[in-house]
Amino acid sequence: MRQTFRFFGFGFCVVLVICVFSSFARGQEISPAQEQQLIDAQSAFVGAQKAKAEKYAPDSLKRAEDSLAGAEKARQKKDSVLFTRSSQLARAYAELAQALSELKAEEEGLAADREQLQGTKAEIERLKKSP
Repeated sequence: MRQTFRFFGFGFCVVLVICVFSSFARGQEISPAQEQQLIDAQSAFVGAQKAKAEKYAPDSLKRAEDSLAGAEKARQKKDSVLFTRSSQLARAYAELAQALSELKAEEEGLAADREQLQGTKAEIERLKKSP
């Protein structure tokens, strides 16, 4: 019985220490380096919008937007850990959206070029056959 009490007492102490440290980290001010992460994420989001991510990668762009909103909420709560995570996720999703958009736009351009090439080849064949 005493061993069980010691085990639970130890477990309670561990949980208490974790709670204290996590609340301490969440109550910290947002540092300039963390603010820069948010600025970088916002810049990446703008880049994704310029790459027409609304058309080519709407899911990734939406996740980036949601993460930016989460970072703003975390800033208001002075939750530096959540702020940093949200900022990093926002940047990652925005960069993913931009990369997907650029890839899909390039694929569309290649498909249009391929179609034009096929038309040109057909025209050449038609001209070869005409007297």
